[in-house]
Amino acid sequence: MAIGVHALNETIDTGALPVPGGYFIVRAGRPERTPFHRLGEPTDFRYSHTYAGGGSTTRDDLIELIDSAAEQVLVASYLIGDEMLCRALEKAAARLQGRVHVIVNLDGPRLSDDLDEALERRRFEALAAQGVTIRSYPGCHAKFAVIDQRVGLVHSANFMTRAFDTTGENGVVIRDPMAVADAVRFFEWIWRGALWEVSSAGAGEIVPRNPEIRALRTLCSPAVPGLIWTFHDEHLILDAIIDLIDSAEQELVLATFNVNGMSRRPELLHDPLRTAVARGVTVKLLMRARGGPEAGDEAAALQDLGVDLYPCSLNHAKGIVADRARGAMFSANFDARFGLDRDVELGVRLDGTAALADLLRFFEHSMAEHDRGFVRHPDARTLALGWGSLPFPAGERLDVTATLEDWKRLRDLACGPVIFKQCQGHLSLYAENQSWRLERSRVSGCYRLEAGAPQQNSAMSGILDGRAKESEVGICTAVFQLSSLLLR
Repeated sequence: MAIGVHALNETIDTGALPVPGGYFIVRAGRPERTPFHRLGEPTDFRYSHTYAGGGSTTRDDLIELIDSAAEQVLVASYLIGDEMLCRALEKAAARLQGRVHVIVNLDGPRLSDDLDEALERRRFEALAAQGVTIRSYPGCHAKFAVIDQRVGLVHSANFMTRAFDTTGENGVVIRDPMAVADAVRFFEWIWRGALWEVSSAGAGEIVPRNPEIRALRTLCSPAVPGLIWTFHDEHLILDAIIDLIDSAEQELVLATFNVNGMSRRPELLHDPLRTAVARGVTVKLLMRARGGPEAGDEAAALQDLGVDLYPCSLNHAKGIVADRARGAMFSANFDARFGLDRDVELGVRLDGTAALADLLRFFEHSMAEHDRGFVRHPDARTLALGWGSLPFPAGERLDVTATLEDWKRLRDLACGPVIFKQCQGHLSLYAENQSWRLERSRVSGCYRLEAGAPQQNSAMSGILDGRAKESEVGICTAVFQLSSLLLR
């Protein structure tokens, strides 16, 4: 009985609960994005980019090349989805009597019928009907184009509207004859090895084809500047990354969309970076601010190595610059499962080019205007503010009635966050693998707190999924005060 009396007027501050792990949150005082403009004059390697602040050139660079074609257009992209680009490809196919070849990454014998892919299916049908030949090479993540075997574009951007207008992207327009010839040869490898082809008969049918298996002529010492790639057992992008890290004496600037599996395979990135930091090299990383526990763990591991993180909600650019003098851009992410030692990726080593100076300027411009921060083990209130969580519907302080057992379950939480969900007027709380219901008394205005059924998934997984699917899901930061005890 004494325990029950002592519990009256006790408070629980859910906003003060610690939240284990690392998280990307909105950067306080973040600056407005401003335009970025390339400075390098047209040369054999000219910089290309997309930036939300303005000055983007990616769409114009690609479409101008396609419009200039007199003989042939070769395009490869993980995804294709931009109306202006599709019109340019259709016009080129009509002008060149069908000599427009496109490689995309499609899984399965038929484009699926779900709503997300319906528009893409119609685009492929329309392109194929206009004479564009489309093939699929599973695992192809390279994004590039070659026109008339005289000029090319290698990019980080999927050839989609968002990548042309919004996400941070980087690439290079290439006129160097050797690099263009390598790009043509690289396209031919993928084209001949493709497993599927989109039928020109319509209906989005993808028909199987017999891939040509050919021995590849490996470039043991690729030209610098020149193309680098990942293709089967050729890992020239990874080789270039490690070479640049190992050669750095003062500074490394890196950029990526995804960091995945680096802790499990430290030889890919962690070991070279650890050695570089130990010899006094400053390491900066522009990275995409992504959700989920693995993204936080990977960021924390890099931070522990001594890497300065610059998270951004829009970055999709990839590359590395060593000592402001040597570097590369590429389509591959810092991903142990895809890109560095498997699948199909393409990039450009840029040492000694004007494009390298613009690449470094772009990374530093993006870093100066990065809009996210990285916090480790924050309290729930900090996380809610940094994620822009919805306010708790019952207010920041509320009186509750509960049984002692139900109250203690909430009071004894070791960590947060406590997640709320309001659906059709019903308010529920979730923490760890537990749940509670909150119901307001119409007479007293007090809320009754009642424990619910155990949850199969953790509360944090609920908020990570729920932010995209539920309009009334958020982090509870309220202070609960026990005003009276109920008997079970």
